[in-house]
Amino acid sequence: MQPALGAVPQPERAAAACPSSEGAMESTGDVADLASKAALGDTQSQVQLSECYLTGEGGLVRDEAAAALWLRRAAEQGHLEAQFRMGVCCQDGTGMPKDAVAAVEWYRKAATLGHLGAQANLAVCYDVGSGVPTDSSVAVEWYCRSAAQGDPDAQYNLGTCYAAGRGVSQDGNAAIVWFRRAAEQGHATAQFNLGVCYQDGAWVGRDLDAAVVWYTKAAEVGDVKAQVNLGTCYSSGIGVPEDSVAAATWFRRAARQGSPEAQTSMGLCYETGSGVEKDLEKAAKYYQRAAEQDHAQAQVNLGVCYTKGTGVVKDDATAVKWFRRAAEQGLAHGQYNLGSAYSQGKGIESDMAAAVRWWRQAANQGHVLAQFNLGLTYANGDGVEKDESAAADMFQRAAAQGDAQAQTNLAACYELGKGVPLNVDAAKEWYRRAAAQGDEEAIEGLAFLTEKGQEMDQCQGVCTVS
Repeated sequence: MQPALGAVPQPERAAAACPSSEGAMESTGDVADLASKAALGDTQSQVQLSECYLTGEGGLVRDEAAAALWLRRAAEQGHLEAQFRMGVCCQDGTGMPKDAVAAVEWYRKAATLGHLGAQANLAVCYDVGSGVPTDSSVAVEWYCRSAAQGDPDAQYNLGTCYAAGRGVSQDGNAAIVWFRRAAEQGHATAQFNLGVCYQDGAWVGRDLDAAVVWYTKAAEVGDVKAQVNLGTCYSSGIGVPEDSVAAATWFRRAARQGSPEAQTSMGLCYETGSGVEKDLEKAAKYYQRAAEQDHAQAQVNLGVCYTKGTGVVKDDATAVKWFRRAAEQGLAHGQYNLGSAYSQGKGIESDMAAAVRWWRQAANQGHVLAQFNLGLTYANGDGVEKDESAAADMFQRAAAQGDAQAQTNLAACYELGKGVPLNVDAAKEWYRRAAAQGDEEAIEGLAFLTEKGQEMDQCQGVCTVS
């Protein structure tokens, strides 16, 4: 299970909160009184009436159009919060058609008068090009104005700008400062980013304990990436004592939010009985959920389930379907498994040329078994033209990664001069490495060359004496 350490996320937009300054409406009489004041032009009453229509308070039927209507009346009279909320309504299409250009204008009105959320959202509009042409420099200006006044969304977004060098010179130290300010106000994504920075040692000294602290803060308020990373920390003993039960707990919480990474990890927990009781059917179900979201590793794992019939009915054709989907995403394991299915004719018609194509793609990514299989294929001319040099090259690549079979075959190449110049010393060395891993053929090959070398030494000694 690898940490879900991600790139800096996209800018986050401030949402419009709906706190009523006058308290909740308790009766239709309260609403009627509020409506009368709103009709007379009282802006605060208009905003409150808008809230009632939006939430269904005071016995009103929820009506987004009516909510937007009263909000607009307050905004047009200069009510600062109403202007901000109108921007949100225009951007989200609440009670009206979506209109990114109108959203920008409302945000600008409120931002110019100092509304922090409006400043932050106007910055996002310039950052992503919503309703205005993209202009990262202008975005940074508005982020700075809002962040300096303590808006956590703006602080976080300004941190992403410094981290990525977007609209400002890249400055990791400044990124950390703004992430920390937002994180200390409870901004979950900023807390997650700080955790990543501490785990990777990016712009701060590597501190796994601090990483876990920030992941925990973000995970506890529902940040799914933090939950995945915290689960990984517990699974691998990163910054905390290894705890498979805690790992499974956090993976499960993230999986319930639909995280394919967490669903894959939960599948692995159930498959191996790590932190939960072993249950192959549940493992397959979790893999299925993640695979349907195009998580490549889950697709491979699900394919293996169908190949072996673990947790599902054995079905080679379905296995091939999932291997192919992972392979087409570029996952080496998927490419290797699909190549193997073609070579064996399992779930698909046998096709060695296709097997070689997929193995080659996996081998180019360093997949050791694909490299070894390609070595055998070139050595035997199975599906490709026989090529001893290419075979030796593939064995060399797999052997360098520690594969005992590849080391033995490479030793044989050196022993016989196949695809490489004959070199007994190199042959012995590779036999020795494979023999150290218990490979029987390597043990025999090394013994043979050693005995042969002794015989030659004895022969040379006899010839010298005579």
